[in-house]
Amino acid sequence: MVPGAVAAAAEPELPSIKLVLMSATANVERYKSYFKLPGEHVSLIQCDMENISSAIGQWLETVKHLYLDKVVLDVLAGHPNSVQHLGLLQQHKEGAITPQQQVDHPMQMLVRDLIIRLHQQERDHDAVILVFLPTYRALELQHRLLNQLKLRIDEVAEAAESLELFPLHSSVDIDEAMRSMQLTITPGHRKVILATNVAESSVTIPHVKHVIDACTTNQVSVIESAQPQDQARR
Repeated sequence: MVPGAVAAAAEPELPSIKLVLMSATANVERYKSYFKLPGEHVSLIQCDMENISSAIGQWLETVKHLYLDKVVLDVLAGHPNSVQHLGLLQQHKEGAITPQQQVDHPMQMLVRDLIIRLHQQERDHDAVILVFLPTYRALELQHRLLNQLKLRIDEVAEAAESLELFPLHSSVDIDEAMRSMQLTITPGHRKVILATNVAESSVTIPHVKHVIDACTTNQVSVIESAQPQDQARR
């Protein structure tokens, strides 16, 4: 050996490993047969669900759920649009709002004001705000309302200028959208993701700290045709 040289022992090459996480209700043997290749060994590892459930429970204790009344009366207290927001809250309590009005202009204004307020109060600029809206039209409206704030000359305009908006819906290539979200943004700016429910099940978005959910969704209803005797009368 040459003096001063370092001898590096050749490490054995590790075999490739496939890890499948599944619930206990799945057909385990079927999955073991599917993933097993000739000469390979498939092991079944049982997790201690008690410890996992405890860890999830501890995490859930740190999550705060704020509904409309709490948002209007606490988070947006003293906001210049508070009178409008209080009127919207009263309509909700009286059950006087239709599903369509849930995502109309007044509610979208409330969502917009909430995004700005959370952005101003949150010190961690890496924290992402995720907003769920039911339709592409509602998403476009919220995008336009946030951009319109930039035309003002006040601290709200400054806050709006420091928001990086990312749309996420079925007409957008999900992989491309996720790649764009991972790009570095201007220091001091915050990512705001405006998404339809495609983001609830198809993607995992990192660094999300605040979620605003309109709690509405589009559904297709089928109305059964009239009975034959009714059609005959017509």
